[in-house]
Amino acid sequence: MMDREQYMNFPVLMTAQRTDGQRCVAFPCKWLSTVVCFNCCQDGINLYAGAIDDEANNDLGRPPRDQAKKANIAERLIGSAIQPNYGGYCTPTIHLSTPKDPQPFGKIQGPCFFGGWSEVCCSFKFFISRFDSRHKEGDLGVIIKKKPSSFGGLIREVLTDADVYSIEFNPESGLGSSEKATILAGQLLADYMFFDGNTEKCKDTDSAVYCYCCYYSFFGQICPIYIAIPKSN
Repeated sequence: MMDREQYMNFPVLMTAQRTDGQRCVAFPCKWLSTVVCFNCCQDGINLYAGAIDDEANNDLGRPPRDQAKKANIAERLIGSAIQPNYGGYCTPTIHLSTPKDPQPFGKIQGPCFFGGWSEVCCSFKFFISRFDSRHKEGDLGVIIKKKPSSFGGLIREVLTDADVYSIEFNPESGLGSSEKATILAGQLLADYMFFDGNTEKCKDTDSAVYCYCCYYSFFGQICPIYIAIPKSN
């Protein structure tokens, strides 16, 4: 407890705040893993310098609704990681941008198949490329979601949402600190979208047990490939 109290006394360096996307029209809840047809369907993360206080009468972690507070945190924006419209079609894609340039500086492109029980035996690479580079060029670096390397890691993978990542930056990319920080925010978004939340390994229902072998992205929607084991009556 003392360690936590001491930790909380340190000033906050950066805050990653998930955007209010995927709340199509006026629905109160996010529609996670949905088809991305319009800007309101895009999932994303904004990275800000310093701490951001939660707004009263608003859900924890949601962007503020007060215009003055919006303007205040907009001045401290470091970078954004946002899904493009149509989600990269069949390639999970995240666009990376900083306030100094309206054009995204980069993109993260992941594998066609990912998650589920395939996490136990496979590592997954997300290529970080310049925005105008070729498909999965990886000229800025690569993010690797690592498979378990030990029996303890296997148990952790199966029973928890804890994951192990590595990020390798291209030393010749010329990336600045804000761009690298934005890539870290993109890694967080990729973890939320493709390996946590709606991408569980198993689901138990009244009629069957579903084992999810892996998932794939179709226009931003996360679709499962699974085995259904019926329950005897």
